Amino acid sequence: MTEPVLVFVNERAVRVPPGATAEDAVAAMEPALAERLRAGAAYLTDGRGIRLPPGEAVHAGTIVRHGARPMVTPELIARLPKAELHTHLDGCLRPATMLELARPAKVELPAKDAASLGRYMVANDARNLEDYLKRFDITVALLQTPEAIERVAYEMVEDAAKDHLRYLEVRYCPHLSTHGGLTMDEVVAAEARGFRRGEAEFGVKTGIINCSLRHYTPERSVEVAECSVRCKPLGVVA
Repeated sequence: MTEPVLVFVNERAVRVPPGATAEDAVAAMEPALAERLRAGAAYLTDGRGIRLPPGEAVHAGTIVRHGARPMVTPELIARLPKAELHTHLDGCLRPATMLELARPAKVELPAKDAASLGRYMVANDARNLEDYLKRFDITVALLQTPEAIERVAYEMVEDAAKDHLRYLEVRYCPHLSTHGGLTMDEVVAAEARGFRRGEAEFGVKTGIINCSLRHYTPERSVEVAECSVRCKPLGVVA
């Protein structure tokens, strides 16, 4: 009768039949590890750290080390610290907040409950860019008071913290919120108050990016740029 071969897997002694492979040795030690190896979620090396093919034969005294490949999963990504450099104030309103802001603003919404409103705002049915941007007509209409702007800015930071963001840059055209009588400087100041409160409470650093729009006149775009310079102390970064 042929004697089994003594090998070592992760420093544990394992006896396998002559002619067994490195994968066989891993399976003899712990079948679940062999399953991960076959699924591509793990790899093998020899005692020197050199990659070892799973099908390579082992001999008496062979050292096999089993290592796990990094598994990138949605759960892992959610836990990792992140930076968000391109997000829009008027594109990040919570559906529940929209419902609350719509009543005093006298804005008619396309849905009466948060779940339905959230599905509508995803815009999966948009046929072109113009169709997609129609959703922003709704959110902009809700951002015409300092209180609404500050609240949405604060909630953006809170939501960012839940996603483990450490830095958040938010884009918005301040002129969009001047239809109710606010100046662009007042719009930016309201944003800044919400962001500062969020920073203090949730530890997420924020920056404000003022945007012009492609259909604006050069003169209007200059006004946005001048507002950005004046409001730099409030956290405007671009």
